[in-house]
Amino acid sequence: KGVLIYDSVKIEKYQTITQMEARKELGLSNDYFYVLYLGGTSLLKGADTILKAIDLCENINLRCIFLGGDKLKHNSEILSYEQRIIQKAFKEMKRAEQIVLVPTSKEIEKWYAACNLVVFPSRDAHQALPIYEAGAAKRLMLISDFPNTQEFLRNMENGLVFCPNDADALADKILWVFRNRDSGDVEKMVSRNQEMTIRSHSDEHFAFMIKELFNL
Repeated sequence: KGVLIYDSVKIEKYQTITQMEARKELGLSNDYFYVLYLGGTSLLKGADTILKAIDLCENINLRCIFLGGDKLKHNSEILSYEQRIIQKAFKEMKRAEQIVLVPTSKEIEKWYAACNLVVFPSRDAHQALPIYEAGAAKRLMLISDFPNTQEFLRNMENGLVFCPNDADALADKILWVFRNRDSGDVEKMVSRNQEMTIRSHSDEHFAFMIKELFNL
């Protein structure tokens, strides 16, 4: 008999530091609205899409934290073909100053705490783990719309979605969140995602499902 057991996250791990504390520790300003991009220099995970989208976000106090983006500072000769594509897109940006290039981190929870919005703009169907991490961290999640993630995130219910590989649509969603960041709609989506994560994707729930499996 087959049993489906979902990924889980350590809820408490994402609730140990405040936004102000995280920004101070990571050297980020309190003056900006931060979008956290998860995916590094990967076309599959939408690195080029987020760069194009941020370039379309005009005249707002916004910065995008690009985890794994420090590679774009390297000499192109040592980069992979895929990384060179992303580097070219970065160099062609009109608003490259809005991108904060930082290394990948083992303390991902601090970056979640520091940001206002989490974005995972994959080109193809990919993992749903960032949805649960955002839920645990109480941050709004914006993700490409695919059947596999629709099971966990519904547009305007516990997060936001956009058509994959559509930088214009992604920019529109980011701007909507920026303008409505203090609204009840955003607060409700964040709360619902947190509730879903605690209910179905906590370590405690994972342990319960494992026990139930061996009791069959």
